[in-house]
Parts: sequence; structure tokens; C-alpha cells
Amino acid sequence: MKQLTFEEYKAAEMQILLDVSEFCEKHSLTCFLAYGTLIGAVRHKGFIPWDDDVDIYMTRPDYERFLELFRGDEKPERLEVITPSHRLSHHAFTKIIDTRTVKLEDGYSYPNGYLGVDIDVFVVDGQPDDDGEFERWYKKLNRLYLLDYLSSRSGEGSFKRKLAHLGIKLLNIFLPLRKIREKTDALHAKYPYGSTKYAGSITGLCNNRGDRAPTECFEGSEWCDFEGYKFRMPKGYHEIMTRLYGDYMQLPPEEQRVAPHTVKAFWKEDADQKTNEIEKGNEE
Repeated sequence: MKQLTFEEYKAAEMQILLDVSEFCEKHSLTCFLAYGTLIGAVRHKGFIPWDDDVDIYMTRPDYERFLELFRGDEKPERLEVITPSHRLSHHAFTKIIDTRTVKLEDGYSYPNGYLGVDIDVFVVDGQPDDDGEFERWYKKLNRLYLLDYLSSRSGEGSFKRKLAHLGIKLLNIFLPLRKIREKTDALHAKYPYGSTKYAGSITGLCNNRGDRAPTECFEGSEWCDFEGYKFRMPKGYHEIMTRLYGDYMQLPPEEQRVAPHTVKAFWKEDADQKTNEIEKGNEE
């Protein structure tokens, strides 16, 4: 298999983003650039030069609708949606992958050895209006997402890591990953999107307390430039990103300008070969 260069890797992600954005536009569904991708659009009009991933927001109602519609003849054949409930998933958020590719990521071990080049989908849910209630709710979610993360990591590496992995696997006998994710889903369901003053995407350890903004920030959009194309960003993008990052237009120190993930990606030997493991997982 031929390894993708950094630029080829980003080009593969871009194609997924273009296909998903076009699909969402066709069906009037939310598809906003998010996190580092959104910073890149506003600050660089494209990828942050040292970044290597693509993130998008979808509001919960549109995300559920997207899962219903993004299948069959309308979906590009090469793309597959890997939700947290998918048996190949080792993440608490959804990924949309290019099945023509192989992606190896440090710390993750999949049943078939890999997923593919992907973009990440972060679901925007309602949140408690009261700050104290939000803090209690957030802490419960954070504990569950920590268990989710530890349950999903591989046991490769140091003796300490292997020992911790063994402890988590013993815990999973009594609290399996499926139950952990059912509990997180129930906590999110308590505050349906659109029914509260605040919203955000607390869908994993990568999302912190700052991922909380007035719901109206996600109602409506503006167009932005990203790698020569037009994509949507939330109407309230400035408040959303200020709450997350502070002065997001300020470049980080030079020593921090490195890719946040360690991945290798390859084209499959036969690019047209179907990934039977993924299809089988979607059926289960």
C-alpha cells in the first residue's frame, strides 16, 4: 500500500468534507466548520498550516436526520459513517471515513486493524441553563467520557499502560462500553437541542467547559472560505470560539505549532475494494 503524503492526506479529508457539505446543503441540514477547522477558516482561509484533521458541527436534530438520509444511492460509495455505537468505533463521536484508505493512529487498535482517512462530526446538544446544574452535569459526562476513552484505547506500550488497560477491561465486565455510552446518551437527552438557552458539543474528553454558548449562536450561518471553497460556519462563531480559545486569532508559540495527532494513512492496494468489515458492522 502506498502511504499518503501530508498534502494527500488533507486532500482526502477535503473531499469528504465537500461531499458531506454538498449533501447537507441539498437536504437543508446543519453542517458547520468547527474547532481547529473553523479557526483555520477564519485565521488562514484554510487548514491551520500544521493541523491534520477536519471537524464539523451538526445540531442533534439534523445529525439524526443525516444518519437517516446518508445512505443508499445518494451517499458516495466510498464513504461510510462510523457512529459511537458502531462495533468498529473507538471514539465517543462520529467519524465519516473514506473506505479506500487505511489510517493507523497511535493508541487505537481496531478489530480489523484500522479505520480510514476521516472527518469528525461533533453533535451540538442542549445544555442546562443554570451554571451550577451545568457543572454537575458536565462532571458526570466527563467521568463517563474518561471511562469511554480508557475503554477504547489499546493496551500497547509501557507496563503501566498495560496494567491500566487490564484494570479497565476488568471494569468493563461490570460496566461495558455499550452501557457507558447509553448513560452518556441519556444525559444528553435530558436537554434537547432548542429547548435550552445554552448549547454545545460535550461529546468526549476533547470537549471542555468552554464548549458552551447561547443556543442562538448555532441558529443561522455565515459563509467562510476554506481551501478555495465556501463552507458554512455558525452565525455566532466569534462567541463560540472566544469561549473555547480566548483570542483565537493569536498564533500559538512556535514550539506548539505541531500536528496534534500521530497518524499514518495509506491507499488500499485495490482502491475499489469494499470494506466488508465496515459494512458488516453497520448492519449489526
